[in-house]
Order: sequence, then structure tokens, then C-alpha cells
Amino acid sequence: MLFYKRKLTDDLFKEWFTTFAPKGKAPAAGEIWYAPNHETTLQEIADSYGESFYRGELAERIHQFSKQTGIRLAYFFK
Repeated sequence: MLFYKRKLTDDLFKEWFTTFAPKGKAPAAGEIWYAPNHETTLQEIADSYGESFYRGELAERIHQFSKQTGIRLAYFFK
């Protein structure tokens, strides 16, 4: 088992491993990798010209996840 998988055992990391370490490991160089959730997310960002990420459904989902997990997000404004 990979070092980081032994250390990051909390349920908080479940989705990370599902997305970025399919089959229990990172895809090898040149390996075809398919992440349907990322496809959906990126399409939503494109369709909304980025608005969903900052003020739409994706922003709300990110906010709710941060509240559930206790992760603090920093907001920077120019």
C-alpha cells in the first residue's frame, strides 16, 4: 500500500482516492484516465462561464463540504 494511503485513512479522503487514485494508485504516465465527476464539474463550469464555481451550485457544494468537514476556505478579493 502506498505511503499516503496508509496515512490518509479518514473518510474525508475517500473521494480524493476515488478520483485521483483509481484502482488504488495514481494513473501511470500515458495511461488513459477517466473521471466522470470531473467531466461533469468542468462542463458545468464551462456552461456557466465560471459563475457556478464562484456563485452557483458548485460554490454551494464546496461551501457545504467545507462546513461538514471543518475545512476552512480563504476568500481573496482584489
